[in-house]
Amino acid sequence: DDQDAGEVDQQWHGPWTVAREMHDAKEAAAERRQKQLEEAERAEAVVKEFSVAWTPRKGPRRRKRAAKRIPALLELCVQTLVEYSDSMVGLGSVPSELRARFALALCQRNKLNDLTLGIVIEPHVAEIVIPNAAPLEEKSLVDKIAALEGDAVETIKLVNAGRCVSDAGGVPRLLGRKFASSLRHLALDGCYKLSDDGCAALLHQLRNLETLSLKYNHRIGSKTCDALKSADLRKSLRLLCLNFCPMIRPEDLVSIVEHLPALSNLEMAGREDLDDGTLGKMLERVGSRLKALDVSKCPSLTGKSIRRLRDLAPELEQLNLSSCYGLEDDDIRVLFRVQEEPPAANDDEAPSDGSEKRAVEGTGNPLTKLQVLMMKEVDVLDETVEALVEAIGHSVRTLSFDSCDELTDRSMVAIGRGCHLALRDLNMSFCRKITNEGCGYLADNCAGLRLLRLWGCTQISDKFLSGHRNLALVVEGNYEQSFHSPKLKSA
Repeated sequence: DDQDAGEVDQQWHGPWTVAREMHDAKEAAAERRQKQLEEAERAEAVVKEFSVAWTPRKGPRRRKRAAKRIPALLELCVQTLVEYSDSMVGLGSVPSELRARFALALCQRNKLNDLTLGIVIEPHVAEIVIPNAAPLEEKSLVDKIAALEGDAVETIKLVNAGRCVSDAGGVPRLLGRKFASSLRHLALDGCYKLSDDGCAALLHQLRNLETLSLKYNHRIGSKTCDALKSADLRKSLRLLCLNFCPMIRPEDLVSIVEHLPALSNLEMAGREDLDDGTLGKMLERVGSRLKALDVSKCPSLTGKSIRRLRDLAPELEQLNLSSCYGLEDDDIRVLFRVQEEPPAANDDEAPSDGSEKRAVEGTGNPLTKLQVLMMKEVDVLDETVEALVEAIGHSVRTLSFDSCDELTDRSMVAIGRGCHLALRDLNMSFCRKITNEGCGYLADNCAGLRLLRLWGCTQISDKFLSGHRNLALVVEGNYEQSFHSPKLKSA
């Protein structure tokens, strides 16, 4: 009987059992409601403590007046050219910037093909910029590049070039042979047919390359890394982008930066194997001259990397730490908190209890030269934002706190007070604890702010959108439409 009772521990659901279960469930539900009420009261107390005194402007609703935007003349011209691109012969001697804008419009309208490619790549061009090369055939691209006059091309940027760049098709060999001395800027992103041997052979031929982007190339590896250490690239290469290149080993990254003394911009996003030790070794070799660093989506990095970054990269101007899930709020605060040097330890100053003195980590100066800081999906609190503003508010131009859902109006006030001179672009998307008052205070105090992203902030209403006083501000978000002043877009 005891064995049977142990195997089947069930109770008969009679009136008494049901009543007892209902009573227990009622008590549990009451506890949950009480806990929710207490949390709501604490949240309300925090909001009241940091409430913002902001009054929306009175007068007509600007949002209605800005409903229909007047496009700029240049935009109308580009749209017209794209509309009739099938009948065009070429663009002539337009500046390279306008040619790149025309190519972007073609890609956005899905009108880039073998026919319109001849308009983008004319024989006399000095730059080839194609934002989406996915529709192109490799033979057409080879023919257009082979027809270019001389070796005057300085810039080639092909994004999503998987179909049109491969070893067999000949684009890498053609680029290396034709533009070995003239090419300064090269981007071959998303070339899934480009092998490690083909990429290495191309880099060995280029002598004056200054910027190189090889994002999303899953086949390049150690041979490409060896080619990056060549004597020619060692003198000139300043920017290197190796985002999402899984075949490149961490030890190869350390060796690369050691052999590139001119390197100042480094992007290594999307590397799960990039840990504190590897990044620390790289910073020891390149940190003193580093101007821009992108280590977004590197989940193995922790606070040790942040402290090394603070101590070894004082000249940093651009930093991307987005989606580094190993970082905590205290780690980020180390970047901007001034700490005193620990006193020198000696026998006379030894503590009476016999314990040894420990040096304080992170005693370098805060990164006061940062102009661009991206921290999407990083756990930061209002206190960290206040320390950040105190350290770099005078210089920062772009800030991103996308999905930092613990930030409140306290951060908005700090940014409005400390970043009112330099800030131009702010992303507070999915920060659902900010309010209309906080956004209004920020917009009115930051006269230079031109773009505010509020995607996912459904609590922001027309009170802010039509009530702030910054006529040049563009607000992007999941509203009926992005709201802006007519003056900005028609300029």
